[in-house]
Amino acid sequence: MTTPLVVICVELPAYDYSFNIEVPATSTVLDVKQAISTACTGQPRPEGQRIIWRGRCLDDVEKISELWPSSIERRIVHLSVRPSAWTGGPPNVSNRITDSSVVSASLAKEPTSGAPLNQQGSFSDQSLGLVPSDNLAFIRYKHWQALYYLSNSMLVPPNALKDTPSERVQAQLVLERWGYTWPDALDAAFPLVDPTSGSGLDYEVVTIDGKDYLSLLTRGGTPSPTQVHALKVLTCTFSILSLPRPPLPAPTPTISETTSVPPHVNDLLEQLGLPPLRAIPNANIDVTVQPGVAELPAVPERPEANIIREIPIRALLAPLLMVVLRTALLLYFFSPTHKPLIGLCIVAWIMYEIWTHVRIVILQPLERAGRNGAAGANGAQGAVGAVPAAPPVAQANGHAGGLNPAPPTGPTASAGQTRDGQQAQGPPIPNQSNGIIDNISLTNIRSENKLLWPTQQPLRLPEPPSFLHKAISFLSLIVVTLHPEVYNRRSAALRQREGRLRTEMNIMEHEPEAREDGQPLGEAEQGRQEFRQQLRIQHVRRAIWVRQYVDRVKGSDWIEE
Repeated sequence: MTTPLVVICVELPAYDYSFNIEVPATSTVLDVKQAISTACTGQPRPEGQRIIWRGRCLDDVEKISELWPSSIERRIVHLSVRPSAWTGGPPNVSNRITDSSVVSASLAKEPTSGAPLNQQGSFSDQSLGLVPSDNLAFIRYKHWQALYYLSNSMLVPPNALKDTPSERVQAQLVLERWGYTWPDALDAAFPLVDPTSGSGLDYEVVTIDGKDYLSLLTRGGTPSPTQVHALKVLTCTFSILSLPRPPLPAPTPTISETTSVPPHVNDLLEQLGLPPLRAIPNANIDVTVQPGVAELPAVPERPEANIIREIPIRALLAPLLMVVLRTALLLYFFSPTHKPLIGLCIVAWIMYEIWTHVRIVILQPLERAGRNGAAGANGAQGAVGAVPAAPPVAQANGHAGGLNPAPPTGPTASAGQTRDGQQAQGPPIPNQSNGIIDNISLTNIRSENKLLWPTQQPLRLPEPPSFLHKAISFLSLIVVTLHPEVYNRRSAALRQREGRLRTEMNIMEHEPEAREDGQPLGEAEQGRQEFRQQLRIQHVRRAIWVRQYVDRVKGSDWIEE
């Protein structure tokens, strides 16, 4: 009793090549390798082969019957060959013999010519390579079905697909991806065979140069309707199966290269007039410290980030409760539904009250902390190598005050900086506005301060205010200063400005004490002399009408008097 043979489909993905072998059912993997060495183009040696099945390499002692116990199960393996194991040339595009070879296009053009079948072995569906992984399995099935009907059932009929609709959809998607439309002939059913219409054309299988062809026997005959439809199907399948497969995209080569910053790069950049390189602060990057690149200090945490945790709830609770109580009392006497205008006024007043309490409890402490921090930083910078400054000069009318501004923070002193740290100051830095009262009280104060203390020579001297401007300012100030708080705050701002002007004028007019000939000035006295010179330069920069105002301030009394 002979051992039955089983067909194994061997796929060689590295060369896009597949073929079938027949081995006994009791064979081992080593027998399969020997059969592959005989049937495969290039005849790879068995010791250089690796057979992969379901993601693992098979051992030589494993048996075929244990791997595929079912007789109806398709047997498909993948082959990997070492380059040194080839005894001949490996498969290529020119001599590739695949199981998906199709009938020659001459059959689609002329039914009287021979049609090559070009399969190895029998005319079974295994020779067509209808594997589940084939995207064109439906096309190959229709191709072999058309050959079966064209030969008047002389060939072996193809086995039906497991899931014909799914295979059809998959083949249609492949054609559309390639830019082709789906032919309707592949969806049409074959006509039924009519016994009265005759058998049509007769074909026989002939072998030419080792390949099988269908050769027409009856010359000048008429094909049956089934054969006519088979020729239409073959016309489509020949064109589809002869299309070259789209090449796989070539991988983009990537070259990893580590570049290091050359040493002393900052010195080179400084010579070129470019800013120096600095490392990114607080960057979570694992990099090697490069020489020549300075590292920035860590960014300090902003105090505003913890504002939610620092809100004094208790300090806000009592004022807000009083606002709610006053609001309820107002709504009891004035109904917003009957008088919408009064309701809008109440809402605006409530919002203003809430904003006032929030500003007093939350914002003002933050502003004070910021000013104290800036003053501490300036004081720390001035303490390094500082020279004792000149004693403060008494203000006019007994008001004591000093004009000792903070020293500059830069590496070198500016043009107006003196040796002892004194410098001609610019206009006073405006404080943060605390509401509507401050804005009304300081009307025109800040713009006038810029004219009184110019920091540099203006390109064009400012013109004196017109009569209309004076009249409007006079009338508006008469109205707004009726409010006591507005009057008090404006008086304090004017008193501070006039006190500074009197102090500066007294310093400019103060002459140093006479010294003996040849005796040098001391360090403190020389600093006062330079500061006095800076004040005089600043006074010259003022417009004529501004200097007249300064003279009036110097010769007049205080505003309250």
